[in-house]
Amino acid sequence: MRSIASLWSPILILSLFTSAAFAQSPGILEEIIVNIYNIVDLQKAVPSLIVTRGYNLANGVPIVIRGMGTIGAQPSFEGSVGSYVDGVYRGRPGMVLSSMLDIARIEVLRGPQGTLFGKNTTAGALNITSNRPHDEFGYGAELTLGDYNRQRFSGHVTGPLGDSVQARLAVLSDQRDGFTRAVYDHNDYDDLNTTAMRLSLAWRPSESVSIELVGDYSDSEVVCCFGNPVPYDRAASRTGGEFDQFYTGVTEAQYGSEVDLLGLQGSARATQNNVEPGNDNTDKGLVLAINWELENSQLSSLTGYRQWDYTSAGDFDFGPVDIGFLTEAYDVSFFSQEFNFSGSTGRLGFIQDMEYVTGLFYAREQFRQDRSFSAGTDQQGIWEIFWAKQAGFPEPLLRAALGGGDWATTGELIGDVRHDLDTETIAAFAHVDAELSDTLSLILGLRYTDEEKTMDRENRLFDTVEAYSDYLQEFMLGGYMLGANIAGPDLEGLTYSDGEWTYDIKLQYFVSNDMQVYGGYSHGFKSGGIGMDPEAGGGQPSGQNSPLLAGLGVGNGTGYADTNDPTYDAEYIDTVELGLKADLLDGRARINLAVFYNDLKDNQFSVFTGTGFTVLNASSAEVTGIEMESFFALGEHWRLSAAVTWLDTAYGDDIPEPAPPGRELTLAPQWAAAVNLSYARDITQRLGFFANANWAYQGEQFLAYDIQDKHPDYTLLGLQLGLRNASGRWDIRAWCDNCLDETYATGYFNAPFYFDDQPAAEQGQYQGQFLGAPRTYGLSLRLNY
Repeated sequence: MRSIASLWSPILILSLFTSAAFAQSPGILEEIIVNIYNIVDLQKAVPSLIVTRGYNLANGVPIVIRGMGTIGAQPSFEGSVGSYVDGVYRGRPGMVLSSMLDIARIEVLRGPQGTLFGKNTTAGALNITSNRPHDEFGYGAELTLGDYNRQRFSGHVTGPLGDSVQARLAVLSDQRDGFTRAVYDHNDYDDLNTTAMRLSLAWRPSESVSIELVGDYSDSEVVCCFGNPVPYDRAASRTGGEFDQFYTGVTEAQYGSEVDLLGLQGSARATQNNVEPGNDNTDKGLVLAINWELENSQLSSLTGYRQWDYTSAGDFDFGPVDIGFLTEAYDVSFFSQEFNFSGSTGRLGFIQDMEYVTGLFYAREQFRQDRSFSAGTDQQGIWEIFWAKQAGFPEPLLRAALGGGDWATTGELIGDVRHDLDTETIAAFAHVDAELSDTLSLILGLRYTDEEKTMDRENRLFDTVEAYSDYLQEFMLGGYMLGANIAGPDLEGLTYSDGEWTYDIKLQYFVSNDMQVYGGYSHGFKSGGIGMDPEAGGGQPSGQNSPLLAGLGVGNGTGYADTNDPTYDAEYIDTVELGLKADLLDGRARINLAVFYNDLKDNQFSVFTGTGFTVLNASSAEVTGIEMESFFALGEHWRLSAAVTWLDTAYGDDIPEPAPPGRELTLAPQWAAAVNLSYARDITQRLGFFANANWAYQGEQFLAYDIQDKHPDYTLLGLQLGLRNASGRWDIRAWCDNCLDETYATGYFNAPFYFDDQPAAEQGQYQGQFLGAPRTYGLSLRLNY
């Protein structure tokens, strides 16, 4: 009987942190090894997977599989691709960036998940498993030295603590200077400064009971991410008008810069932020797994607890002018409990055998966000130009007509808000694999999920919207007139609840012992929620809508921006997939082929409106694709893996502006591919040589919903070569990543408060980008005893 896990739609399992090595027999194909230090590196081997890092770990790390994922800066979003470490769900993708210590393998699961374990996800899951303790003493270490002063050390020790208890301790220190030059006088961006540890204990009190406890801790403090303002394309906006002259004059006078900061090209790999950003990230947790072996069955308990504290601070305008400063602090407490009962039934009537998994799942997440804005020295001058341009008459007269006040008061808090979001999830699921004959199996999965969310919001500047409106009128007239998305009114006990049945049906037919075909249909679901959006749930104060202007037919006359519903709907997906898996050439080759169609309903995402992010659901989206993975033993010494993904994606006809109807999805290239070629041979009886080349290709794609220019295609090349002893006790290797030093972006964005000099009705914003890593190289020594 084949296990349920092996019957899922194509799964790629990667082994991590080991050199390229394989059996010397040409008739045996073993897995290709890829070096992975974080989940972003997974794209080297999985072309249908995209992981990007924006300015914020809480809401700026989209994970996309087969063109589907949650895109947008909205902290309340959970990912359409779920992340699990040692079986425990992590609600924010940023929580996984620091989890790559002492990892044994990563499984990339495609399609809706939830009928086997954990929470519901609509696009897929990353299932990360750490190394387990051994019953014999052992130890290992890795030391890496590289350019940008890279110094990485990891090590582990494992062994017995008694007759029935084993332990494993792993530690990590990873440091590197930044590779994005700061034009102003502060540290370079994109550095590394991470420490981590993981302790695992395994206890077998009896033949039928096993208990494992895993605790982990990581901490990083880096200059990165927030407000990385590398320009994308500003040439079209630079007309020499008032805005251009203001920005250029301010930067030259205030900072004495001889560099045209607004004209920096992306290839310069430089940032012109006037304030150094910071990201502080602390993550810790426990996993307790208990298994009871019964006759023909097993009862399992999986308990997880996590605490994540994250602070991001920096220049909220993404540029060289001193417009303002933003601090965001996130505190996430997560608890989950899962019970599984699994086993096999033996023959049941016409069913030869049936494996089953049934389970109950409970999770509670308490999510707190603190967010504060303060005005910079140059915001006043921007509003003077902007509002006079919009109104068409002199600024002093306009400001007097609006009741006076300052367009912006330097150093004054203009927004200070706290959100508390409490999410409870209860689910029951069952999954069975029925062997109908020696060649035919039926796989059925069913789950019901109930989820409830409650949110409170506290405006910490003022108790009432009226008092906040008066404050903005006096100290932030520019933002008040714009209805800027800053804080919003108080909310208490706002609730949202969802419930849904999800299921999957698959048939698997074994053409031979070496070949199977399968087909199936799945219905997936991801709960809706409550957006942490200041414009929603009561209205942001807005001078454009004040009674003063109502007589001129401007605004709604209430003094507040139009009230938006703060909730967003659940996301649904229906998936059809057909596939083939085969071992060929007497085990020297393997091929996995999948053809799939995904119909997304109420796709969750957020759109930047120019003043903030609005949360909404697109009506629909469609994704059709073909995915192929292949592995070959080319001879005694050569191994080759090749994977390619083709996608045809489109949003529905009634999606919101600015994207046109039918546009391709964000981060969904039509073509993506990865090729890995490995060579290994013994030089002597004790010494071997190995080499590895990894080529990854990403086709042209949209990098933002609200920017309608595609990023061109690009390729990344990774190389390594080294020596190892025959027993695998040690190896030393030289390596490079992005060896051709390709310059490429991972995200585009509109830079707030940087307006172009087009007419008022056509006015836009400067656009920026986040860049991928440049060429890096180094030398690594690994020991394993």
